[in-house]
Amino acid sequence: MGCIRMLAGEIEPRRAHPRPGLSQTGYCLASPGEEYVVYIPREYPSTIWVDLSGARGSLRAEWLNPVTGETVGEEKVEGGDTRVSKPRSCRRRF
Repeated sequence: MGCIRMLAGEIEPRRAHPRPGLSQTGYCLASPGEEYVVYIPREYPSTIWVDLSGARGSLRAEWLNPVTGETVGEEKVEGGDTRVSKPRSCRRRF
């Protein structure tokens, strides 16, 4: 629950809605073009796709461990296409 509270403070809840078709996992909360939160269960393969075709320019991406709340690996990713990502020990947040 702590991670949910933390994410709720960082995203715009009135615009972000469940968008299962935007990620391979089916667990995507998004305001397309602006912000995306994707949950990747452990049973998923070594790479997953996220559809960022509605986003222009770059987005800040980071991995969030839902158990500890730790974030790691902040980087920039380009929108405008479907991106393939390799999950780490934490979950990816675009």
